[in-house]
Amino acid sequence: MVIRPISRTEHLVPGSSAPRPGPASHAEDQTDLLSHLRSLERAHAGALHGAGVATGLTVHAAGGAASVRVGPGVAVDRAGRHIVLAPGGRAELAAEPEEESRLVPVTELGVEVPLAGHGGQCRLALRWRETFDKALWDAEGQRVFITHQTPWLFLTPATGTPADDDVVLATLSLTDDGQVAAEGVAPGDRSGPTVGATELELRATGTSSPAGGETVVSERAGAVLRTDLAGGFTVRSAGGTTPGLALTAGGDLTVGGAAAVTGALEVGDRAAVDGQLTVGGAAAVTGALAVGDRATVDGQLTVGRAATVTGSLQARSVAAGAAVTAGGSVTAGGSVTAGGSVTAGGSVIAGGSQSAGRVHVQDPTGRTGLSVFSDGGSGSVWVRNAGADAVVLEGAAGRVWVNGPDWRQLGGNAARYMQSVWLSADAGTSLADVDLGAPRQFTAFVASCGNDPRNAFDRSHAIALDIFRVDGARTATSFFGGDHWGANGQDSNVLARTFWGQGRVITFRARSFAAASVLGIGVVFYE
Repeated sequence: MVIRPISRTEHLVPGSSAPRPGPASHAEDQTDLLSHLRSLERAHAGALHGAGVATGLTVHAAGGAASVRVGPGVAVDRAGRHIVLAPGGRAELAAEPEEESRLVPVTELGVEVPLAGHGGQCRLALRWRETFDKALWDAEGQRVFITHQTPWLFLTPATGTPADDDVVLATLSLTDDGQVAAEGVAPGDRSGPTVGATELELRATGTSSPAGGETVVSERAGAVLRTDLAGGFTVRSAGGTTPGLALTAGGDLTVGGAAAVTGALEVGDRAAVDGQLTVGGAAAVTGALAVGDRATVDGQLTVGRAATVTGSLQARSVAAGAAVTAGGSVTAGGSVTAGGSVTAGGSVIAGGSQSAGRVHVQDPTGRTGLSVFSDGGSGSVWVRNAGADAVVLEGAAGRVWVNGPDWRQLGGNAARYMQSVWLSADAGTSLADVDLGAPRQFTAFVASCGNDPRNAFDRSHAIALDIFRVDGARTATSFFGGDHWGANGQDSNVLARTFWGQGRVITFRARSFAAASVLGIGVVFYE
């Protein structure tokens, strides 16, 4: 668009609020029209709305027809001028209107545009045009001066870039004798206006009942859409009044940068986000999901096909119809379920069940070919390496906790060390330490080898084995409550059954309640 200076005639006496005496001249009226009103129109439409079809201007074409019909409507050209094809007005159809004009009336159905003299690929275009009403001027003794907007509809070869003054309505495929070919109409270069704004506030119509017993029908701000220089977008509630704002796309969702949604995300087909994806609620994608950076979903992530994330993936739970692949870690408070494999460049952590296929944790060194997989229903997790025996990491149902880069010490060519300690308790508590001699990177787990109640085993009986301390620091709670385990945060809780980190002294604990004995083992793998 061309930005023009804006000027107007001053109709008040300078320095006062009194109108100027005498009539305004035609020259002053011309200044007000061209330099003020029309310049404002162009600045407003061009800068805030952009060029294209604003409403209507539908193109109706049938195969074999010798004309097409353009319905009433409004467009804006690149100069910011409004082009209005309105019933009761007239449109210009001449090929060269400056030489010979051919004005036709615009009906409620629009205008029929003949195709004679054209063939091949053509653009049907609209251009801003005005026509002085000379017939009225002559009829009124040359005392009435009226100019009408008469939009120009014409066809031009569909080659190159459309002219700046043209608003394209459709692309037509015509036979050599000027008829519409079968399936011979397409949008082509047709487009709508492009709104330029830092933020876009979306409003919805609804009712409210404020104090006083009235019912009020009004429009209220519901959501705000904001973009960034990287091509991403953020959707949030307007004014913070809606805690969880949802985004629903009936077809594909494609974002060139990051995408952040405070509520739920629902996509009817595939979703592709080049940057980060952040969703405050659940996310459901019917097709495939591809994220160029990390993905964080506060609720459940459900993907109908494959889910591929270049960075880390974190969700309350993950369910995919095909493979789940992440360049970083995969973390879920609930289950991780996939119709294919689950592949991660870092750790795979899940509080529920695992993949129906194979769970792969890649070792960045490329030395060990490490992989992790579920044993098919019991929830046990195994680490297997080529040329090495399988090692059970944890037997607790439905838990996966594997840290790929640091498991390289389990590889066939790397050094590996293990210490273990037997645990036993009889109607009491016993502790046993494994001292690594110095702080080291390690993985520890505890397992029960058997228990022996000396009378009927009932609610008063209980046994527990856990990792009680690492260098004197309490480990995380696994579960609490009931008759035996106490309130959350107490040492009576059942603490970690597995632990991965750094330390020197790992303290295992065995407990037995009432007349029962328990036997277990604590195992530490370390560098």
